[in-house]
Amino acid sequence: MLTYRPATPAEFPQLAELRWLFRAEHDAAHPKFDASEAARAEFTAACLDFLRESHAEGRWTFWIAVDGDGTIVSNAYVYRVPKVPRPGRLRGQMGYVTNVYTRLERRGQGIGAQLLGCMQAWARENGIERLILWPAEGRQDFYARLGFGPGEALEWENGD
Repeated sequence: MLTYRPATPAEFPQLAELRWLFRAEHDAAHPKFDASEAARAEFTAACLDFLRESHAEGRWTFWIAVDGDGTIVSNAYVYRVPKVPRPGRLRGQMGYVTNVYTRLERRGQGIGAQLLGCMQAWARENGIERLILWPAEGRQDFYARLGFGPGEALEWENGD
């Protein structure tokens, strides 16, 4: 039985572990990816700092799917971005979704879809106008099934 909910600070070490697994899976062939234990320890410390600071700031919500034994099997992060006030919508927000990841051995069971569905329900309840994300290569169909489609955003990337 899985529970879908925001993470607590006590679960941040597991989130850091999942972030490492996510990046290791996607970046292993990249020449700058260092899979050494020293690099992992340095990353974990930096990630834990980020999670703690972000949680304290209050704009980030770290969504998780948790097994009955307390193991986080999937996560997705959302950052609430305040919008400039406009007539009729003085306190608008949108959400930037990132770090959507399910443990390899738990994929194909609908866990990620259920987790994002919970996030979408939360967004509706909290007046978030839209959720935006940049899907990993080959994941566009997954997000399309959940109602994510092409939007209005244009993107600029610093070439450095």
